[in-house]
Amino acid sequence: MYGRGRMKLEVGQPAPQFAAKDLYGRPVSLANYAGSYLLVSFYRFAVCPLCNLRMWHLIRRYADYQRQGLNILAFTESAPENAHGYLDRLQCPFPIVADLTSRVYAEYGLETSPFGVVRALLGRQAAYLEASRLNIGGWNILRMDGVFTRLPADFIIGPDQRVALAYYGRDSGDFLLFDRLDAVLSARPRRAPAGWPAVQPGGARASMPSPPSYWSLPGALSRPETPSPPGAAPFPGLPPRPGA
Repeated sequence: MYGRGRMKLEVGQPAPQFAAKDLYGRPVSLANYAGSYLLVSFYRFAVCPLCNLRMWHLIRRYADYQRQGLNILAFTESAPENAHGYLDRLQCPFPIVADLTSRVYAEYGLETSPFGVVRALLGRQAAYLEASRLNIGGWNILRMDGVFTRLPADFIIGPDQRVALAYYGRDSGDFLLFDRLDAVLSARPRRAPAGWPAVQPGGARASMPSPPSYWSLPGALSRPETPSPPGAAPFPGLPPRPGA
């Protein structure tokens, strides 16, 4: 039923190292995040409505996670041009890496499952409707350039670069619950190892630099001046999705 490139990662294992460039050409690597907590999220191809919806909700929580000392890095199994076509509209403040080769996906043991795709199609109608209402993702099969049966996964990597949590989705819309992510952050050690900045009462590390702004990078849409009202699309006036 399920297929994978390698065995699943277990808590306590060293996280597989990687080095790549994000959608805007900035170098990113796992080693860059040594000494801090990192959520690494693997999504399906960029057109996937469920993945777009998950990323939209994650973006809305990003500022709070930054205050708690958590960095975020996302992977999409698409070519950069497809990723820009769908993900630029989200104005994501954290790096996104396009990995159509699936190399890093294989290193982290991501799975595939035709049953998991069907299960999401039948059981996650509300999520598909929400993505459609927000005008994110789409159904253009010509832009489904990743592995169609791919399942998502989320990993929390600790300051020591070891896996603190590994969550492998059971269907194409199954992601690590935010409640569980919050619980991991609340339970993490408050005292940092020698040489690392301590976690402050508010959650942030004393000397953690401010994350780079991705709003002003080439190809990114401008930040909206005012937040969207509840229930509205996050960025009014977005151009139509490419062949949605």
